[in-house]
Amino acid sequence: MGARLIGAQEEERKRLARELHDDMNQQIAALSIAMSNLKRQIPEQQANARLQSDHIHQKLVQIAETVRRMSHELHPAILQYSGLAAALQSYCRDFVGLTAVQVSLTIEGEFDGVSPGAALCLYRITQEGLRNVAKHAKVDRAAVALRHSGGVSVLTVSDSGVGMEPASGEGTAGLGLVSIRERTRLARGTLEITSKPNRGTTITVRIPD
Repeated sequence: MGARLIGAQEEERKRLARELHDDMNQQIAALSIAMSNLKRQIPEQQANARLQSDHIHQKLVQIAETVRRMSHELHPAILQYSGLAAALQSYCRDFVGLTAVQVSLTIEGEFDGVSPGAALCLYRITQEGLRNVAKHAKVDRAAVALRHSGGVSVLTVSDSGVGMEPASGEGTAGLGLVSIRERTRLARGTLEITSKPNRGTTITVRIPD
């Protein structure tokens, strides 16, 4: 049941990401081109109109970037075409830009032998782990470390924030932790969560190739 649910979720994310990229972004691009063409027809003497057209064009650029980030969040094409390391670097960079949390990322080893399913699992767990930091940890720094050796990928997401009680899997962070546990189980991996109140949280996941 868990595998079917996560599989259906990933397929829906892929569909939505494709629609955002292929449909919405194309429409925004067309509007941006039309706005540029319109600006060229505005006489230089009409400074206010030209300024307004610049403002509209900038807003369109911002919307296009927001749509790009949403599409990437839903289904990271970079994971398929550039690999796990590049995908994590891109996500952490975007995460820093969107939140007040600075992320230090350490990557060791080669990931060519990591299966697509394992790579997606590690990517989604990183997403969930960092979201939990931003929502619950009450800190402005987090650390992500990924290494691959001996046919095993080891991912840690850690912070030095407020931590949580052992039973908090049923609390505000519960659904995120349930997702992490289920994804790890489906990837035949192991999960360890260490946390104490006011001493931070560390999520460690080990996934075989």
